[in-house]
Amino acid sequence: MVLEYALGEPAEVHAAEWEGGSFGVELRSLAAVGGFEFSQPDRRISFDYGGDGAYVTATFDPGLLGRPYTVTHAGERIGFHGHETSDGRTGLSMRPDSPGRVDVVGTTVIGFPAEPSGPAGGGPAPPPPPGDGIQPGLVIALLVALAGIGAVGAFAAARRFRAQ
Repeated sequence: MVLEYALGEPAEVHAAEWEGGSFGVELRSLAAVGGFEFSQPDRRISFDYGGDGAYVTATFDPGLLGRPYTVTHAGERIGFHGHETSDGRTGLSMRPDSPGRVDVVGTTVIGFPAEPSGPAGGGPAPPPPPGDGIQPGLVIALLVALAGIGAVGAFAAARRFRAQ
């Protein structure tokens, strides 16, 4: 196992401006970073990375850009490690292997909730199941766990519940 840690990384703080608000985005790296851009319609934070294998960490308010995230470098997906800082901000650490543009894309931006996910082929999300949305399997598990009754008794109780 290799543990890498950098002390004294230079930090650049940029402002993501949206509807009169300003949200700090911090970029830390021993490599050169610049060209910061926040695109609210694309739900994206972008910057130029000038290093060659050095780590870079982007830290921002989760209300600015929400989970889950996709990180690309020069148009290709790269791995990253996400964490929450002690003050509740989101940090994403990545290690691009060459200079290029880095894009961090989230699912939500302030004022734009994530669209409900539909089937893999696209389109609207399927409608919820009929009834009140409580699934019989959940009822059985709850009855077994809470009431301590056997599986046969739980199944019979779930059938009675479903028939109502």
